[in-house]
Amino acid sequence: MTKQSIQTRLFNFYAIFLLFFLSSIYSVHGQWKYPEFNKFTKDIIISYDVIYDKQLSNVEKSNPRFIKSISVVFKNGMLIERVFYNNQTSLAFWDYNNNKTYYCLKEANFGIIKDFVNPETAAKVNLNETKQILDYNCEKATVLIEGVPKSVYFTKKLGLRFCKIFDIDGFLLKYPGYNDKLGHFTVVAKKIFFEDLDPSVYSLDDYDITTEEELEKTNSRYSESLNRNKLKHLGKDSKIFSARTLKGKRLSS
Repeated sequence: MTKQSIQTRLFNFYAIFLLFFLSSIYSVHGQWKYPEFNKFTKDIIISYDVIYDKQLSNVEKSNPRFIKSISVVFKNGMLIERVFYNNQTSLAFWDYNNNKTYYCLKEANFGIIKDFVNPETAAKVNLNETKQILDYNCEKATVLIEGVPKSVYFTKKLGLRFCKIFDIDGFLLKYPGYNDKLGHFTVVAKKIFFEDLDPSVYSLDDYDITTEEELEKTNSRYSESLNRNKLKHLGKDSKIFSARTLKGKRLSS
């Protein structure tokens, strides 16, 4: 792979990373393992449905930021969350033993490492209101998402604190989200499995891992190179071309 193609891949990934991750920073702080942590001997797999508040059109469902489903798998202090979009799958590897999170795109084989940070979204716990989700008794909290009160349900019975942006003390089984193109949505756990998975499931060997600072430097160098290249073509006629879009519309110079 040439240096230019590597830079291009990094630049494209960084743009996608900003789009999908910087708007919802994952958070880890304080106590993150509960007494139940040691009672599980198998891998725990949870699948989540994503339910949008409004009825989406087919065009809206084709948006690259449309989330089809989410899954979480964890064991021995390592948790992986997979978010399935239309065209890519994002992964967040939570390493509870070293307080590190790795944000990756499966299609790019690339990831960014970040330290755990404090939750940013305040939550008011409703002490007298609980709910059963997948046979787990969950506490309820209320949060504000884009100014709208929304409910969060969480439990300590799964052994880890998995709270994402919410300042709650437990493992999320039902929580809200928001997309500026598609509106409010709710993520709710629908199934839970206990299986023995191959340890390679938690491996990061397939990903090139870098820090956010290193990626910003690479992005800056690439942008400067791109701008210099653009200047070479000022005042020149563009090449003649003809092509079709994914929807079949013809484009030409």
